[in-house]
Amino acid sequence: MAPKPKKTKEEKAAEKARKEEEARLAEEERLRQDEEARKVAEQHEQTRQRLLEEFKAAEAARLHQERQELVPFLQLLLHDRAVAGQEQSAQSDWQRYLSSNPLPDPRNQPDMNDYFNSLHENRDNRLEHVLDECEGCVNLAKDCLTLAAQETMSAAAVAAVASLAAGSAGSNPESMDADISMMATNAEEVTVAADARAAQYRADAEQLYQHVGQRMDAATARVLQNSDQHADDKGDVLLAAQQGPLQWGLWVNTYKNPRFKLIDFSGLGMTVEIPKQIALASVALRVQRRPHSGLQQHPGNSTTSNSDTAGAAADPQQANSSSCLAPLGGILQVDLLTLPPAAKQSKDWTIRQVTAMSNNVVVVPYPIPPAGADLSTWQPDEEPPPLTFNITLPRSLLVPADVAVGWWDEKQRQWSQEGISGVSYDPPSGRLTFS
Repeated sequence: MAPKPKKTKEEKAAEKARKEEEARLAEEERLRQDEEARKVAEQHEQTRQRLLEEFKAAEAARLHQERQELVPFLQLLLHDRAVAGQEQSAQSDWQRYLSSNPLPDPRNQPDMNDYFNSLHENRDNRLEHVLDECEGCVNLAKDCLTLAAQETMSAAAVAAVASLAAGSAGSNPESMDADISMMATNAEEVTVAADARAAQYRADAEQLYQHVGQRMDAATARVLQNSDQHADDKGDVLLAAQQGPLQWGLWVNTYKNPRFKLIDFSGLGMTVEIPKQIALASVALRVQRRPHSGLQQHPGNSTTSNSDTAGAAADPQQANSSSCLAPLGGILQVDLLTLPPAAKQSKDWTIRQVTAMSNNVVVVPYPIPPAGADLSTWQPDEEPPPLTFNITLPRSLLVPADVAVGWWDEKQRQWSQEGISGVSYDPPSGRLTFS
């Protein structure tokens, strides 16, 4: 086979020039196709944007028309709500008149102020009198919180209706007609007034709850000051009292018996197992059960800041989140209290030393610090032994299967389950046990 003839320099240069021209033409064709594709895509996008704007304009016009048609209905709705509120208020006034309720109407602030003044002037610290007074305070606080919730819901409803009506004017406030503008103005005034009333009701409820705590402390101090008069034949001081939804129990450690372990508040359906440290201490143990949950927002007065307050979690399925916890079925408050100086007998005279503890209690922290310890710096060497509580819950209370028990953390101002153990609930007997 004869060898191929070699290309001359002129032939090689011509072939190179041909290939370069082919590449240039191919690149120009590619660029032309890319430009055409870009123009087509741009036209499609412009068409899409135009159709979208047309759709938005048509939708806005439709919504505007629907809101305009709703305005008369919303005006009627607001009017009917106002009339219903007036009728409800009149009915409440009539029922209060028929019941001859001695408590003031929370809606009448001058009467509430007079009631608070009368409470502060009362100096009768007898337990039965204080329990009767505190029952009235708790019931009145419940009414205050109910009215606060109603005002909050009413304000939210009025604001929602006004917002819906204002939406009919679109984004331009100048396009509002006179009816819509007046509705928005009236709604704002109603909402501001309702929020102010709700805040006042909550403040009144807080003041009532604080008064309950202060009065129960004063009554307890009186009992401790005269504890010898409440001793049984064996010299034991174990008292229990109940007034409506309020329960109160007091045990005074008179013998300091290390083998004593169980405090039975039988009248309250409650027992408390105490450790040896408390059995040997000169203290009293007080328990209080209250139906309200004011501690979640307002944890009470400073005289009981070291007390333990327990409650069942309303949402045990979310127990890992402290913000989801709320007391269900009331709260249990437990305090260790300092004993005042004991009374002395001299012939026919009983001598009692009058101290600051004659009118108020002094809470003992737990674990109990040694004598002379600086409470601001003292820390226990080990965890103190727990107290075990066994409580009968009301039959009317619906208790979840996975019941949880928490305590109020004053520093964090929230409910906590840390340190709670041995939680169990027996549905047939209604007995709740925890440590």
